[in-house]
Amino acid sequence: SDGAAEMWGAFGRQRPRIFEKHFSRRFSQHTPPPSIFNDVLGPVMRGPSSSHSAASLRIGRIVRGLIGNELAKSFLVEYDPNGSLVTTHDGQGSDMGLFGGLMGWEADDKRLLGYKEESKKQDIKLETRYTSYGAEHPNTYKMTLTRNCGEIVEATAISTGGGMFSILDVNNLPVLMQGDRYEAVAFTNNAESLSKAKEISFSDDIRTVSQFETQTSKGILHLSSGNPFPDEIIDIIGDIDGISRVATIDPVLPILDRGGTVPFLHAAEILSTAEQEQLALPHLAAMYEGARGGVSVGEVRQKMGNLVQIFQTCVKEGLSGTEYEDRILPCQSLGLAKAMNAGLLIPGDVLNRAILYVSAIMEVKSSMGVIVAAPTAGSCGACPGTILAVADVMDLPESRVIDGFLVAGLV
Repeated sequence: SDGAAEMWGAFGRQRPRIFEKHFSRRFSQHTPPPSIFNDVLGPVMRGPSSSHSAASLRIGRIVRGLIGNELAKSFLVEYDPNGSLVTTHDGQGSDMGLFGGLMGWEADDKRLLGYKEESKKQDIKLETRYTSYGAEHPNTYKMTLTRNCGEIVEATAISTGGGMFSILDVNNLPVLMQGDRYEAVAFTNNAESLSKAKEISFSDDIRTVSQFETQTSKGILHLSSGNPFPDEIIDIIGDIDGISRVATIDPVLPILDRGGTVPFLHAAEILSTAEQEQLALPHLAAMYEGARGGVSVGEVRQKMGNLVQIFQTCVKEGLSGTEYEDRILPCQSLGLAKAMNAGLLIPGDVLNRAILYVSAIMEVKSSMGVIVAAPTAGSCGACPGTILAVADVMDLPESRVIDGFLVAGLV
């Protein structure tokens, strides 16, 4: 569940040893600060669980990049019985998400609902095994992909809550990819090739790490950047003798890690900045997120406006009635709306409307509709339902609604 994943270290809480082991190998050990769109309001998705459905889809998108953004001939995922995924990978949408990612779909793609039929159409061999391999994290995905040319690529990933994840190794060589940067991986079976690749002069934005395992004669050069790689860099690496190919992987998170610094991190710093600069909290939130991702304040507000439209659509769809065969409770919000409109509820317009909107959003989620994790799918209704209810009761314009969500994300 989302709660189980969060318990293991989402958003900077105490991390298990597996995080420390791989973080210590990450380029400059740079861990970006929290992001409103990455960590609090998002991802836009379908499915019962952000840590299963959305995170697994993002993992699938990354490993698709590792095999050249082509369809895999076969795909094996192994779940450790000591973890949580053996009992949840089907019902909570991990398998659905992985396949969607392998297809290159977004986390809100309607085709996810029929992913099993789609896999048969594409003639992709999907296999799931339960294997004891000493997984240190409950949500561990050990994957083996076979390309059409016969090449085998292995990768291990973990889901850390709220749609966030980490790719921890490629071909049993340690890496750290979290979907917030452009990545490139050069494959080789020749250690000398890595030495030649390291002699290339890269820009300051590009971080590089090379790994080689003598026992298996497998090596990789891993490059990471906040910006797309110039074609000439990829070509130069690919032309080195012994480099079999270079895989390029696009980010899957809405806000990238470009190595920037944020104006504040703690509540006291926010209040101090607001007083000194005479700025309101919504502007500070947009300023923070803009600095975090290297985007303008206007772009931040536009992104939030897009999310607000999805939140509002969720409420409308929920109040129109939802159906889904595999859920415990039928639609409840229609009855609540009828009682509220008939004056049968204890007076309290804001509270009653908030309960109504939260219920409507949650019912869209449970019927596999498009929702925004806030910060998880399991809690997707509370924050947006409350803000939209207050806005409707006060008849606020959309700009003020965007302000409200920005402040909620900042807090």
